[in-house]
Amino acid sequence: MKRQRSEHTACRARLASAVVLATLLAAATSHAQDPGWPREFQSEGHRVIVYQPQADSWENHKRLGFLAAVEVIPPKGGRSVYGVIDAEAETFVDFTQRVVLVRDLKSVEIRFVNVPA
Repeated sequence: MKRQRSEHTACRARLASAVVLATLLAAATSHAQDPGWPREFQSEGHRVIVYQPQADSWENHKRLGFLAAVEVIPPKGGRSVYGVIDAEAETFVDFTQRVVLVRDLKSVEIRFVNVPA
């Protein structure tokens, strides 16, 4: 029974990772203006909520490292799965307009609390 439960948990983690990654890729290309935080998406029947990222490095205003909390809510009212996105992206800064364009998302790692890898 315990083995079956851990396989189910691992399966949920893989699904949640796939949903979050698909959502991040869609979000990176679909917003011309900042819609604010948190950001909520629908993917394969799941609600995905990505909370405001926190920068942990920004090398020469060109390469941004950040962390963001994420919540995946399964369809039909299942229990939420919580995790963190650890990623890097290229940035272009317009100092005059005070705008930063984030693109070329790389090194994405998604970890979920209490879910084995």
